[in-house]
Amino acid sequence: MANREVVSVSFHHLKYLEDPQDRDTSRGFTEAEFSELLKKIESQVPPDMGDPLIFERVRSGNIIPFYDFERRSKRCAFGRFKAPYTGHAFENSDHGKIEAKSVNQRLFNYMLYHTKDGRIFVGAQYLGTYGGWGHLANGLTGFFDQKNKVLTTSIRSQGYSFDNVYPKEIKITASKKSKTIDGKNVLTNEKIISLQKGADGADFEKAARSGILSILKLPIADRNEKLRQALKNAGLQEFDDYEIENCVVIADVANGSQSFHIFENGLRATKFYLDVTVDQDGLPLIDQTRREMRKVFKNQILAEIANDGS
Repeated sequence: MANREVVSVSFHHLKYLEDPQDRDTSRGFTEAEFSELLKKIESQVPPDMGDPLIFERVRSGNIIPFYDFERRSKRCAFGRFKAPYTGHAFENSDHGKIEAKSVNQRLFNYMLYHTKDGRIFVGAQYLGTYGGWGHLANGLTGFFDQKNKVLTTSIRSQGYSFDNVYPKEIKITASKKSKTIDGKNVLTNEKIISLQKGADGADFEKAARSGILSILKLPIADRNEKLRQALKNAGLQEFDDYEIENCVVIADVANGSQSFHIFENGLRATKFYLDVTVDQDGLPLIDQTRREMRKVFKNQILAEIANDGS
């Protein structure tokens, strides 16, 4: 069965804070602490959704159910978790109206890897636009006695190569509306501006690839002004007296699409495409997904950041 959604993975890591108010007190986890975390995940009792209190905790994301645990080695483990989606009603062709108070849960794969320096790296799988690193992080930190002492960090790859990247849309969040230069392919809705590739597709791609995506190689502090200038030079949009809060370039890449986040955000991480297929339920095959996640982790994360060599 062919993929209906792009399957991807982002990577993050956990550190322990001796003082929750001071990031400089962070340290890695010992082998015993990592093993204890895995034991707690594996022994988690499935939540009783018939219990109103537990139902509310699952609905709010305070309890994240974990499933299908597998420990591959003393350093590496895999599993799946359910991320909750709730808060608005919708119509289902088989079941009619799904009430806003109900809890819809989607299954995603995760990967845990304990490096020699003590960091616990986490791979969080996404399916199209759906994914749950925020929920996964909340679930993992909830296994620690003092979750406020666990620091979570998202990983952004610096190994950018844009040779085979074909931008098709630039989404900008700004504090107020801008002066439109080319209104044909600009849609605005309050603070969201979407610049989309039109008839001049080659020019749009060139401007986005060489001008805007190249900003990713700059320090975060230098990106805002450079983005303003790059957009102005490309004749796409002019920004005068307000701040650009966020910018995402959506591009076609080999075997799918990818979003490049120009500005840092607590939950923004580089997403890597996973070459996997999905089953009859539209979910990526477990074994295949775990192999791909480990391969991407070794090639893209360990080689670039951890240099752990495993």
